[in-house]
Amino acid sequence: WYMVSGILKSLESYFKYIINEVRSIIKDEGLKASRTRILVVWSIDPFEIRGDKTSTLSTLVEKLHDCVGDITTFNTMPYLQALRLEPGMKRGLPISADKDNIILACSKDDFELVFKIAKIERPEMKPIIIKANLPVEVMR
Repeated sequence: WYMVSGILKSLESYFKYIINEVRSIIKDEGLKASRTRILVVWSIDPFEIRGDKTSTLSTLVEKLHDCVGDITTFNTMPYLQALRLEPGMKRGLPISADKDNIILACSKDDFELVFKIAKIERPEMKPIIIKANLPVEVMR
């Protein structure tokens, strides 16, 4: 029981850390919360037995809503599983052209993929890419 409560407390602390970092980036860049979109990118297998990652993602998104209203999630699993996209798959990141974009990449593979996609498919867009690890790394 003590281990579980310790893990939950550390997860809550990590969410607070991420939210504080996002708030400081918004403040440092002079962005307005109403004109900012946060894109949470995480490769989650929708068929995994336990739904831990899915519930963690929904909790993170819920907490980020306190900071910014426009939050979108993007699952990179189809990109990571296939060398090329199958017909009918959506291409690219759902980046907003009329808002400032902050991309929160939740794993190393997601960060590398987002960095490549942002450079190749949308070079005119200049999103702020955050690598959600300790310490947070920000790419502008």
